[in-house]
Amino acid sequence: MADRIVIDFVEDEFNCEEAESYQDKIAKLEGKVAKMEQEIDGIKEMIANLKKSSYENSLDYDIRGCLALNTVLAANLYKGRNYNGKRIESIQQRHGICAGPK
Repeated sequence: MADRIVIDFVEDEFNCEEAESYQDKIAKLEGKVAKMEQEIDGIKEMIANLKKSSYENSLDYDIRGCLALNTVLAANLYKGRNYNGKRIESIQQRHGICAGPK
């Protein structure tokens, strides 16, 4: 669309069409640019909504999957145990950074 605006402007100049003043031409161009900016803003908003929706859906899916399918594993990990129920150390405990049961 921007190319079309420039082509129209150049063709008018080439054909020596002086019927319109430069102020009129500028006003037309500003109107076309404003319309393009509105279209761009609409597209940006649509993309942002899709990203937000996609993120929320994936996060919701991950949470539901963890709770529904891996309850025992999730509970064990929360308690600091591996999938067999054996106690696991945190990195801090392993390297003596903080005190905690081993």
